[in-house]
Amino acid sequence: MLWLLLQLSCKLSVRFLKRESFAGFATAPKKAGSARISHQDFGQSFRLVILLILTTCPNQESAEHISHTLVSEGLAACVNRITGVQSTYRWHGKVQTDSEILLLIKTTQGHYAEVQARIVALHPYELPEVIAVEAAAGLDRYLAWIENETRLD
Repeated sequence: MLWLLLQLSCKLSVRFLKRESFAGFATAPKKAGSARISHQDFGQSFRLVILLILTTCPNQESAEHISHTLVSEGLAACVNRITGVQSTYRWHGKVQTDSEILLLIKTTQGHYAEVQARIVALHPYELPEVIAVEAAAGLDRYLAWIENETRLD
């Protein structure tokens, strides 16, 4: 399911970036020698880099504990818990399949190191998945809300 979500996101991003004009946005400027597009290229006003951090948990208790801790400590604005994820992976030379709960953690790049450290400290797995994906675009008000709820004080 995660692979499908990421694959769809990539396809939509490519389609979005190939258009010459965007409804409600200025045309993305072409920068010589730069494949990286910043949030400002889409006319968005938020200042911080917004991250979506992915991790999986073996049960509801650990998922709830990690989610609640990250939000209550101001490290994440929101954590979605997606049940019913089936993960197939190689661990210690054996292929295994397990049911897991996927956490989608919304935060800022400035909090990444702290979020990663808290996940590792709280997680029951020996080697927890911690993968961050940078948001290429989003609703300005939502991105501003993430920034506000995770403000570095």
